[in-house]
Amino acid sequence: MRIGKGSTGAGSMITAHGHVTSCRTARERNHQRGTSMSDELLFYREGDGGISTARIDDQGTFTNLKDGRVNAGWTRIVPTNGSLLFYRASDGGISTARVDDQGTFTNLKDGRVNPNWTRIIPTNKNLLFYRASDGGISTAKIDDQGTFTNLKDGRVNAGWTHIVPTDGTLLFYREGDGGISTARIDDQGTFTNLKDGRVNAGWTHIIPTNGNLLFYRASDGGISTAKIDDRGTFTNLKDGRVSPNWTSIVPTNRNLLFYRANDGGISTATIDDQGIFTNLKDGRVNPNWTHITPA
Repeated sequence: MRIGKGSTGAGSMITAHGHVTSCRTARERNHQRGTSMSDELLFYREGDGGISTARIDDQGTFTNLKDGRVNAGWTRIVPTNGSLLFYRASDGGISTARVDDQGTFTNLKDGRVNPNWTRIIPTNKNLLFYRASDGGISTAKIDDQGTFTNLKDGRVNAGWTHIVPTDGTLLFYREGDGGISTARIDDQGTFTNLKDGRVNAGWTHIIPTNGNLLFYRASDGGISTAKIDDRGTFTNLKDGRVSPNWTSIVPTNRNLLFYRANDGGISTATIDDQGIFTNLKDGRVNPNWTHITPA
């Protein structure tokens, strides 16, 4: 596997309040110091490569940082180990990059890996690549300099529609029938299946947040929170309902950013350790972003 390029785009943000999550060193340092954490996000528009960086603090205040443009056509953007991986499914092109605390975007390294991966998931310090058509998987890592190293290849069940990391464990979910499976990937990239089961079908988004998971159904706004323990055991927590038709839900620090692409509407929320959902602030940014990721 190797690397590509991509980035920026939200444009001017209109009275946007929310908070987002980023898993980066500055926030970790702030957390250790006991200070309030802020998190950077990268907004990307696949059609023209427009990018924008922004920050959402713990109170849900949204601040636009910098706008720009990178290569168009990236199909996946994934945060990992302080960097971002940009991936293009058609030809396997990849690029690594970094966004600093001021929202400045820096390209690191470019390359190429196998095409047609349908999911790329950060797990611990590594990445899992998954191909839904045949269940092919590959694990890899990206170091602090953006260097990409393939680890191990293998195969699992085909047809998973969602793969979500949470506290060192992975949840595999099949939207059509609600089938689930939990697994773990260690630092050497070794994949271990844990437990299989079934939950409700039809969830369109599954997002890790604050050690738990949020399940969301766009058609009617139905939500459910759950957790997975170290042994891969799945426990449902609370059910409820929020606004329908959110197109992206992004974890930020301990919070969530909800985004609606057609009009740029946003909302931030938090989920506590017991799975209780609390709305924070609402606002609006530019519409038509295709990817939003912690940076």
